Amino acid sequence: MPPPAVLELFLNMQSEMEGELPTLIVIPAYLLIRKIFNNNSIAFYTVLTFTFAPSIYHASVYGFPTFVSLFFFITSLYFFIIWLDDTKYLWLILSFFALTLSILFKADLILGSGAYFGLLYMRKVKERKRIIATFLVISVSLISYLLIRKWIVGTSEGYSTSVPNMWEWFIRFFSPLFSKGLSHVLTIQVGAIAYGIGLLSFGMVIIAFTFYLIKRRADILVLILSWTAFPTILWLLLWVNSARHNMLSVLPFLMIIFLFVYEKAPRFMAFFPIILILGNYLMTSPSSLTGHPSGNLFESSVLLENRVMPKHLAAKKIAELEDDKIILIKESFRPYLYFEIFSLIPKYELTKIGDSCYKIEGQDCIICTKVWPTSYIENIITKYGLEEYTIVFPVPTVLNLDALKEKGYKTYGYEQY
Repeated sequence: MPPPAVLELFLNMQSEMEGELPTLIVIPAYLLIRKIFNNNSIAFYTVLTFTFAPSIYHASVYGFPTFVSLFFFITSLYFFIIWLDDTKYLWLILSFFALTLSILFKADLILGSGAYFGLLYMRKVKERKRIIATFLVISVSLISYLLIRKWIVGTSEGYSTSVPNMWEWFIRFFSPLFSKGLSHVLTIQVGAIAYGIGLLSFGMVIIAFTFYLIKRRADILVLILSWTAFPTILWLLLWVNSARHNMLSVLPFLMIIFLFVYEKAPRFMAFFPIILILGNYLMTSPSSLTGHPSGNLFESSVLLENRVMPKHLAAKKIAELEDDKIILIKESFRPYLYFEIFSLIPKYELTKIGDSCYKIEGQDCIICTKVWPTSYIENIITKYGLEEYTIVFPVPTVLNLDALKEKGYKTYGYEQY
């Protein structure tokens, strides 16, 4: 296990960057697109529209870790394309570090790594040495991620710890797709992509892509598909799809729109962001949903903040609960709980117990990221002598609370706040 400072660094880094990234992310995004096309207009208007894409805008309110990961991913691509044009290996090394940070914050962004080969194709790079170097950057970044994660959290039963675990995860979310009707699949699975970028923007992506397909612009098609095809298809196959899973594809999708407009109707470049943003706004009603976010941004952000606030209050009540407690948390609740708990103490030290639980030293608080089956929690309690601890459920759970109460365990359930 690493020193506590490492865990603190990553948690604090994510917390700080989530507040700044809505502004900061436009910098590497603009520089990358300008470098790809050598065109300021395409870069500027793409990035302007990007900041108002529903999934991106809502993520800035909600605070998804995907935002931090996406910042480093785009930065990595920017350093990579500089290396392609400059040949100095310092840029490739910087690209490697940025990609490693990206997947440390959100591992699934590695799915977009085909973009590196799309840039190779677009720049007509055929040198074997450079192609091998690109493979190495992606492979070593992934290996580094696995090693660093194991160093930080130790051995766990996470789905990405082995091929069998990943296959189990895939089958678990892939199987439900076959029990759904076609209209339901299109509404949920494809809808997450369309609503994430904006309904009008999604329609424009189809038009622009079809145009370049007819014109056989292989350079553009390869770049867009290498960046977006794998993650888009994967999340289409896994139930339930969500706009935040497709944030990786928003920038390249908008990029192809503004390339199309620049080439076919350059007079409309300055007005087109307004057309898209207004069209996305008018085509959807205000909503707090993050899986299918609304293009009606400002009213939706109020609804979203109203949705987030109760979770902060619930996390605050849990953090201030005087009982010794075992908190069982799902992914969606973790940021709120971490913020409230770690805000109460100037320094903290985590001790791992079991394979998915961590004890905060000096706080008599244990956080478990594995919430089922009931026997797992009971084994942890018995093994570490935690019978007097209160079992806390921040969100609705499939666990049988009554069964735990009958066995004499004290519970603090979802219904209590």
